[in-house]
Amino acid sequence: MGIALSYTAADLATADTVFAALADGGEIQMPLGPTFWSEGFGMCLDRYGVPWIVDTAQSSDGSGE
Repeated sequence: MGIALSYTAADLATADTVFAALADGGEIQMPLGPTFWSEGFGMCLDRYGVPWIVDTAQSSDGSGE
């Protein structure tokens, strides 16, 4: 598939909850974890095979924390 749906959560706890729900019955392609631009970033396929990108909103100082 050539597209992925993206969800940006306000905080890491919300991202974790959403990511777990989307991955339930699906497949985790990249576990939710910290990156240089985000506190939490992950990719998964949901139970219907739809690709998702879950990210956290960047902080106001641009650090991702």
